[in-house]
Amino acid sequence: MEITDLLKFTLENDASDLHLSAENQPIVRINGRLQRIKTDTLKADDIKRMVYSIMSEHQRAEFERDKEIDFAISLGSDARFRVNAFTNRLGTAAVCRVIPSKIPTMEDLDLPRVMKRLAELENGLVLVTGPTGSGKSTTLYACVLEIDRRRRHVLTIEDPIEYEMRYATQWQVTSGRDGLEFSDFIRSAMRHDPDYIIIGEMRDGATVETALKAAESGHTVISTIHADTAIQTLERLRSFMPVERARSSTYTLSQQIRAILNQRLIRTLCHSCCKKRTAGEVLDAHKLQKLELEKLDVVHLQNQEGCDLCNRTGILGRTLLLEALLIDTPLSKRDPIFHALIENVNDVAKEDGVTYYRRLDNLKSLVKEGLIDPNNALNQLDE
Repeated sequence: MEITDLLKFTLENDASDLHLSAENQPIVRINGRLQRIKTDTLKADDIKRMVYSIMSEHQRAEFERDKEIDFAISLGSDARFRVNAFTNRLGTAAVCRVIPSKIPTMEDLDLPRVMKRLAELENGLVLVTGPTGSGKSTTLYACVLEIDRRRRHVLTIEDPIEYEMRYATQWQVTSGRDGLEFSDFIRSAMRHDPDYIIIGEMRDGATVETALKAAESGHTVISTIHADTAIQTLERLRSFMPVERARSSTYTLSQQIRAILNQRLIRTLCHSCCKKRTAGEVLDAHKLQKLELEKLDVVHLQNQEGCDLCNRTGILGRTLLLEALLIDTPLSKRDPIFHALIENVNDVAKEDGVTYYRRLDNLKSLVKEGLIDPNNALNQLDE
C-alpha cells in the first residue's frame, strides 16, 4: 500500500486527518470521530517508507537529525496536506491533515460581520484561539483574505506554509533551529516594513513578547494560540511571560489586544434522517429557558440509527462554534483592563469598550437553525 492511496481515501471520505502508527491499521478522523481503515496492520518500516516517499532529500535529512518534522505536500492540483512525522518508541509515525483546496472566506465560515473590521486595523494584536483541530489556521487565512494585499504589505511567518498567497510575503520557520524560530522571524519582519504580520502560532514566551513588541511598534499582528475560551487565552498569554517582566508585559498586552476569536468545531446533524420534535417534548423547563426556546418550537434531534448518507451515525459535517472578545477601549482608558488582567481576568469582559459574544448565544442560533441537537448544545456548555 502506498501513502497516496491512503491520502486519496482520506479525501474521498471527507476526513480531516489521517493517522499512521506502528502496529495499528491506518485511522481517519471523520466528523471529529476516529475510524479505522480496514486494511493490514502497519509496521514501523512501512510508515517510514511511506513518509520518506513524500519528503524531499533535505526533509529526510532534517527528520533524521531532529526525529520530527512538519511540512506540507500537494496531491494533484487541488489537494494539500500538512504532515507531521515523528519518531516514537515503535519507530516512525505520522499525522496528515487535509488543507482545504480553497481558502474559505469569512462568509463561507459564517464568521461574525464584525470580524471584517479586524482586516482594517492599523495596529494591535488579534488572536484566533481554540483547541487542537478547531480550524484556527483556516480562520486565520480567511482574515488575511479580507486584507487589501495590493495596498498593504502582508508578511506571514508559518510552520509550515499551508497556502501560497498572492501579494503576500511568506516565510517558513524551522522549529528547533537557532535563529530560525518564530521570535527570530518576527524581529526580522519588523525591518521589512509590513503593515500586517501574520504568525502561524504562538508557542512560547519569546514569540508572545516579540509579537507584543511588533504590535506596540505600530503593526497589526494576527496569530493563533491554543486555548479553550476567550478569557483563558488571556491567562495563557500571561503564563508565557517571564516572571521578572510579567507586569510590564501585561501592561503592553492590555494596550495592544484588539480582539480574541475563540472557536471549536461542533458536529452537525444529518438532515436526511434527523428527527423533528417540539421542544416541550424533549426538554424540561430549565433547558427550555437556557436555550430560550418555547414549548412549541420545533427542534432537530440526532437519529442514533442514522442512514446511508451519514454512514449510520446521524451526523454529517461540522460547523464553527464561536465566542469573541472585542476591545475598542481607547488606549488612554485601558488602565481598568490592565488591572483586571492582573487581579481577575474574568473582569476584562465587563470593562467599558469591551464587547463579549458568548458561546451560548451561538449555540442558541445553531439549535434554532436545526444544525445541532439541543442536548448536544447543552453538553457543549457543560464542557
